[in-house]
Amino acid sequence: MRIGCFNEARLIILGEKGAGKTSLARKLLNVDADMPEERESTKGVETSFWPFKGKDGTDVNVYIWDFSGDFITNAAHRCFMSARCLYIYVYNGRGERGEREDIPVYWLEQIRMHGGDSPVLFLINEKDDHRADIAKKTLKDEYPSIVDYYSVDIGSEDKAKLEEFRQTVMNMVNDNLSLDSQVVSMEAYKIKDELREYFENKKSSHITRDEFDEIAENCGVPPGRIEDILKDLHTLGICLWCNKPEMKKFNRRILNPDWIANGIYGIIIQSNNKNKYKLTMSEGTEILNNDKRYEYPPKKVAYLFRLMRSYELAFLENTDNIFMPGILPKDRPDGLPTFNDAKDRLTMRFNVDKVLPPSITARIIVQRSEETFNEELLWRKGAVLKYKGSDTIALITEESRSITVSVKGTEKTAYIASLRATIRGIFDDYGGIKPDLRYEVLLPEKPVKSESPSLLEKEKYLMLSEKEIRGHLDSKVPYFYVSDGIEIPLDKTQQAYAIVTKTEEKLNQTLEMLERFLKSGKTAIDEARNLGAQEGLKRLKKLSSEPASYFLKRLLN
Repeated sequence: MRIGCFNEARLIILGEKGAGKTSLARKLLNVDADMPEERESTKGVETSFWPFKGKDGTDVNVYIWDFSGDFITNAAHRCFMSARCLYIYVYNGRGERGEREDIPVYWLEQIRMHGGDSPVLFLINEKDDHRADIAKKTLKDEYPSIVDYYSVDIGSEDKAKLEEFRQTVMNMVNDNLSLDSQVVSMEAYKIKDELREYFENKKSSHITRDEFDEIAENCGVPPGRIEDILKDLHTLGICLWCNKPEMKKFNRRILNPDWIANGIYGIIIQSNNKNKYKLTMSEGTEILNNDKRYEYPPKKVAYLFRLMRSYELAFLENTDNIFMPGILPKDRPDGLPTFNDAKDRLTMRFNVDKVLPPSITARIIVQRSEETFNEELLWRKGAVLKYKGSDTIALITEESRSITVSVKGTEKTAYIASLRATIRGIFDDYGGIKPDLRYEVLLPEKPVKSESPSLLEKEKYLMLSEKEIRGHLDSKVPYFYVSDGIEIPLDKTQQAYAIVTKTEEKLNQTLEMLERFLKSGKTAIDEARNLGAQEGLKRLKKLSSEPASYFLKRLLN
């Protein structure tokens, strides 16, 4: 089997609207290219092909993805970003601020979430002789993937600095990206070329997995190598393969990423322009009807709707229309329910150090869409949900660094535990972000020093971290509120919020694994579960059955 190198890479350009991303994309292709007009700002994403000669004279192909800086489209970017790419972050040198307080951190966090340790070139587009004030060392310490900082006036008639940066990008592609030196079979080249030709010439939305496998086999690729090549083509952006478990129903199709991105961004942007967060199939078809690049008949629009649901950009209200929470009104509505009585509510808050991922509330709404009982109580940064036909409701509010959930009603413990699992799952999907989870705890009433013995101090509450609560419960050490010396009964907090301690977590994991490994001993397992965490683990360690003994020693000791 002949081997060679792909010598191909994917370049992703990110930054705020108006920072100069589209200008840079054009200037990378041709340093003398005209600057785009203001109306030519990127609508969603624009892709372009940049071929050049490598250091050894070989052909190098770079696929440029220029992403829109519009906040309304940011939630969709994660669907098309990936690791093993070269990222360029373009910072507006005038230091203007948008919706977020710390703009560079926002975009660098997105790259870290979806691009892993992919290298990042931090380009400062210095306009009008303005010098940006950036904490370069601090950012570099926090984001070691930043290769370096580059100050360039992209629109300047003096192109020396721009040409120097352009050469830096070419060198990065040649020397540092994992894909450019990846040894692959020459047969993989044929697949890549056939796939690109198929998408570009036929303007097709997809080919089936069976068709892809047939192409690969005809190119001489062994069956065991086909999936590896498919993953590489997905990373390069030549195709889009939905290989996540939750998108299993789509993984039999190899999608044209340009067709998908063009359609999804078109729906989001034009719906937002019309202030329509609900869209019927016919309206979606009408939006894409005049697209100059691809055809989107009703059947294909229905497919886009389903794909948007799988990406959690929308939920299907019925078979004919979608609901897009990410373009709901910004401002919170009037008539929100009150949660003033601390004794009748449960509240938890997820705090992050930097910034929240974009449209995290929208993803919660999509996942819990069956609990959206009144769309007038939904907005872009919050929602009121209702639990399974009960009287229990939840208020979810999003701020720049936190998500707060308050629940009241007869099933508030079950509901807040269920919402906690949903939100944790979403955070895990963003590169394993581990937020600091805190619970509201009401302090016990304390008599006030007064002649009236019935007078009580005004109730207080504080937010305790889950880590701290679990630590005290596991060690059985009482928790005292420092300023007043009041003991807080954490067992009640644990019960109210259904908090699982580390010991209980270990017991549950052990039992689950035991049930998979053991064909006998069910009685002992049931007894251990009923005894609780501490005693349950002790009982398991005493199991005498031979099938369990070696396994338990490895697991528990």
